[in-house]
Amino acid sequence: MRRHSCAIVGGWALILVGAAQAAPLEEATQALQDGDYSTAVKLLSPQAALGDARAQSVLGAIYYNGWGVSRDYGQALHWFKAAADQGLASAERALGVMYANGQGVERSDATAAAWYRKAAVQGETAAEVNLGLMYYNGQGLARSYSAAAFWCRKAALRGSAVAQYNLGLMYDSGQGLPKDPVAAVQWWRKAADQGDPDAQNSLGAAYFLGRGAPRDAAAAYRWFKLTLVHYPPDDAQDRQAALRNARLAAGRMTGAQVARADRLVAAWTPK
Repeated sequence: MRRHSCAIVGGWALILVGAAQAAPLEEATQALQDGDYSTAVKLLSPQAALGDARAQSVLGAIYYNGWGVSRDYGQALHWFKAAADQGLASAERALGVMYANGQGVERSDATAAAWYRKAAVQGETAAEVNLGLMYYNGQGLARSYSAAAFWCRKAALRGSAVAQYNLGLMYDSGQGLPKDPVAAVQWWRKAADQGDPDAQNSLGAAYFLGRGAPRDAAAAYRWFKLTLVHYPPDDAQDRQAALRNARLAAGRMTGAQVARADRLVAAWTPK
């Protein structure tokens, strides 16, 4: 199971709240998009001080990530908390991340879970993913695979590739859901189509083994090769495993089939 790593707060274009504030916030949004973070900070700071929750949340993200400023978890925590206290879901989720990681505050899984829940009940997808994982691992709350599946499904239905991958794992293992390899493949396919490398690797294994999908070496080879496109260059272990898997699949294929599969991989684009 994977967590959604998501302390970065988006939705810059949604900052606008009123005619009096529209101009500086529009300018801040443009500055962020241009990578001009110092200007964004100058424009957002007065609005954040006046209590605008979205300005506060984006300012928190700037300090959290060190965009154009020295990274400052204390400032990030301050602004995220100010926005979260007004009920802004993205800030509630960001606070959950900071408590889960012990960034600028004493680490507390229970507090992280509480903030994730506040955001998740508002439909914040990344918070749903993280809350589901905390239920799965029993972090900060009692372990419950059924609750993990509940929150994971919500995020998966909203299109989260991480949630779709996790839901596939739960169907594959029968944890919190009826064991169903076919359903696992269906959810992995949704995530794989978005370019999720773990889902692509799992889908390749399903086709190679004939588990939840027809045994198909060519399909397995294509998905294994695609993981090499999407795993980060510094992820040497996973990349090496994917390469070994692709070679195993290629051993069941003709040269012409391998060449055709390579062309399909080269032309592939995420949905």
